[in-house]
Amino acid sequence: MDDDSMKRRLSAVRWCSGRARRVWAGAVLCAATLTAQSFTLNPLTSAGAQQNGLHLYNFSAYTQYSTVDQSWIYTADALSGVAATPVPGYQTVSGVSASIGLHFGSGAGGRSDFSAVYSPTYSYSTYEQNTSQLSQSLAFSWSRKLTPQWQFVASASGVEGSFEQLLFSPTNAQNLASLTGSAGDLGSQFLTGQSGNPSMAAGTGASATVTPLLQLYYGERLLSAMSRVGLSYSHSPRLTFGLSATGSRMQSLKPSSSMGPDVFLIPQTTNAGFDASVNYLLSERTSLMGSVDYGRVFSSIDNMQSASAMAGLGRKFTQNWFTNFSAGGGYILPLGSAYASSRGKQWEAFWNMGYHSHGHTVVVSASRSIADLYGSGASATLTMDAGWSWRRPGSHWNFQAGVGGNRLSGQSTVAAMATTGFRVNAGLYRALASHSNIVLQYTYDTFWGPVTLSSTPGPQLRYAQSAVRLNFAFGAAGGRGTASATP
Repeated sequence: MDDDSMKRRLSAVRWCSGRARRVWAGAVLCAATLTAQSFTLNPLTSAGAQQNGLHLYNFSAYTQYSTVDQSWIYTADALSGVAATPVPGYQTVSGVSASIGLHFGSGAGGRSDFSAVYSPTYSYSTYEQNTSQLSQSLAFSWSRKLTPQWQFVASASGVEGSFEQLLFSPTNAQNLASLTGSAGDLGSQFLTGQSGNPSMAAGTGASATVTPLLQLYYGERLLSAMSRVGLSYSHSPRLTFGLSATGSRMQSLKPSSSMGPDVFLIPQTTNAGFDASVNYLLSERTSLMGSVDYGRVFSSIDNMQSASAMAGLGRKFTQNWFTNFSAGGGYILPLGSAYASSRGKQWEAFWNMGYHSHGHTVVVSASRSIADLYGSGASATLTMDAGWSWRRPGSHWNFQAGVGGNRLSGQSTVAAMATTGFRVNAGLYRALASHSNIVLQYTYDTFWGPVTLSSTPGPQLRYAQSAVRLNFAFGAAGGRGTASATP
């Protein structure tokens, strides 16, 4: 490998380090761009988004059917620890959505690149009563090469609307597996935490958080947003340093008048973090990495700070197989919190693996990170995530699937109503005539755990929802492209 190619691989901020990586892993079910479209092109990573100017990227219409089996009801009875009678139900939803974006860039090897996408969705649903509502999302990604050694990167995304609109969002591993790129692009992402592929770089930027536990903690209508800024310095072709700051916000929103009253456990949660990282490329196949970070979580239930350090190794086994592993520890110090179980030392670890060849891309990850994103008083978050994307070159068919789950451990708060969330989804994509496609998608979401109002756990509560969606999309910019699991 020559020096120039190695510099390109090490030039960007290494987003998958320290707290940024653990946010990526702990928020298993997150999407690079949160829209209400099902399995259509990811606006920030599709070919259309690489065309300069203002564009209508796509327009879609969809219909879906879902069933709900809940062993608790959004009433004071459930919050007081009284077991409620299971209430099975169903819901039908129809809607239309669009993605409008702006892009400016100087192409491969250029100094600056900017993309922004706005996606509104109007839907009409039936569940006990008929409701109509507007949901919307906004995302942007910007990178600037300041000098040959210094580079600045910023990204943000947010979604506002009903949780029903987020049912088909992909797991994070599924989103990474769906991004267009070569085995070398994916391998570089695993080895150094960055890639020269614009789609890969945009797809691994800041992501608004979507997990099954969001509905429990923040209610049916909510806001989820995340932002990230970073600066990297390439000291040599092999050695790079990075600094980054992240922030996120999750909160309950007032439902529309047609939706009726809503109940939530945590009104709002704010996260802020800072990270410093270093990466050294031992060879074309092996890299060493280390990071230190500090984070704060503010919520109506808990207020804590944490600090940690990790060290790890990245390895490219073959041209198609990649992995990395990191481990370390940290300390949690509650501020203004009466929940002592979240205090003290915690260990953490992160592992992921990737494979890309012959139309198949597989990404698998597992982690244990300190604290939690919700501010519920957990001492650690256990995470599992897997994604698979298949598309034969030249074929009009594409299949994607994902599975992910996270468990909050060490909770001692009243919000420890459900400590485990799990999700499975799959979709079959077919490109039709010019710029159009049709998608059939299935998802299953669930969370469960005991009601904890005192030192003695209460009854076990469970919520499960499965849904099928049929989506037709017309891409006004970018051609057919490849399918992405962005909802």
